[in-house]
Amino acid sequence: MVTQIDKLYEEYLHLEDVVNADIEEIMACLSEGKVPDQDASDHLDKEMTALKDQYDKIYTAARENLSTAEMPGAGRTAEDYVIAVQNSTPVLIENRR
Repeated sequence: MVTQIDKLYEEYLHLEDVVNADIEEIMACLSEGKVPDQDASDHLDKEMTALKDQYDKIYTAARENLSTAEMPGAGRTAEDYVIAVQNSTPVLIENRR
C-alpha cells in the first residue's frame, strides 16, 4: 500500500538525484579551473530549495502521523521519518485489514 508519505519520499529521492547531478556538474566545472555559469548556480539553488521543502513536508507528515514516542528526533534523515511512519502502530493495524 503506497501512502502519502511514500509519495512524498519518492519525490524527495527524485529531487535528491537532480541536486546530486547539479553538484557533480558544478564540481566538474570547478575541477577544470572554471566557475559555473549563472544558470547552473540558479538551477542548483532552485532544486536545493525544492529538496529542503520536500524534506519539510516529510517531517510534517511524520509529525502528523506519529505519536511523540514514535517520532524520531529532529535532524534525522527523510528515510528515518518515512520508516517510522511505515512502522507506526496505526499504519501496521491499517495494513492488516
